[in-house]
Amino acid sequence: MAGTTAPAAQGRREYQYDEGGAGSWVVWFIFVVILIDAVAGLDPKTDLKRPTLDPEFSLRVRIDQGLWKHDACLDVGSAVAVSYGRYPLAAAAVPSKLCAGAGASPGQSSGWDDASVDVVAKGKGVRLPRPVRDALAWELWGWGSPEFDVTLTVPY
Repeated sequence: MAGTTAPAAQGRREYQYDEGGAGSWVVWFIFVVILIDAVAGLDPKTDLKRPTLDPEFSLRVRIDQGLWKHDACLDVGSAVAVSYGRYPLAAAAVPSKLCAGAGASPGQSSGWDDASVDVVAKGKGVRLPRPVRDALAWELWGWGSPEFDVTLTVPY
């Protein structure tokens, strides 16, 4: 169902650093928003009638410096996963280091305060229990709005 959209998944990551020594800790946050731009492979007329699914989610991962305006980055090794009703559907690695602020990489969509990158999360041979698949089909037919969960995992 190309063009299907869902609400953004939002989160924040907390960083701490010692600015000036002697235990003077400052805490700041970066904000991450993940938008689902399009969904394919979940058409209730054709795809959801098969025993396995091959869903594909076009995502936009956006990082914002937050209130403190320090450089903010998602490192290589960060990954996104999409699920429905606690069942995993698709996953992908963030293709490159993503930074907002002075550390922004050339060629990425970036302003001073934020940056974004497109990610395509794919699933292959995904099996959903019949009641879950039926509920998803029902929502995609227009009797609700499917709520996909998007998880961002970052290396430490």
